[in-house]
Amino acid sequence: MLEGRQYEIYHENEPSDAFGEFQSFLDLWRSKYSNGTRPSWSDFQFEDFDGWYGQLSLFRFESASSINTVLWGTKLTNWWGVDLTNRNLMDEWNETASYWADGEGVYVRNLVENPGIGRWMGSLDHVGRGFVVIEALDVLLEKDGEITHLLSAYINRGEDWTGTPRAAPREIL
Repeated sequence: MLEGRQYEIYHENEPSDAFGEFQSFLDLWRSKYSNGTRPSWSDFQFEDFDGWYGQLSLFRFESASSINTVLWGTKLTNWWGVDLTNRNLMDEWNETASYWADGEGVYVRNLVENPGIGRWMGSLDHVGRGFVVIEALDVLLEKDGEITHLLSAYINRGEDWTGTPRAAPREIL
């Protein structure tokens, strides 16, 4: 895994309040669950995300080697220093292949193959912005029984933050 980053995966039934400020995001995602099926992107309305505007991303899985950014919030553009909307992540991180191969890619594959709630935290060193420390919560969306998207909420924690949730992760990568 990448130095300065921590990736964790939790059981999907972990209590929402264990994730602190992400509770409303997780409660919204769970409110769209139907008959044991994860929500699809079409189950959400823009207004559902009040309080999270600008701090969300949505990635669509096209294939094992193609993940497209459908939504990249304005605050994320400021924090990362790049707008990833309508871009393929594999193309974007090609120059920093180890970032994907050794970190983010391993985490995303684990999250999709063994579904859960993902959480990562760390600096944005890979884009030359090590002074930005992010915490993110990732949830999966599906359609017709197939995982199709990764929906993520982000909080900029500042340089010195090292917080942890109240729950123990199922897996630390």
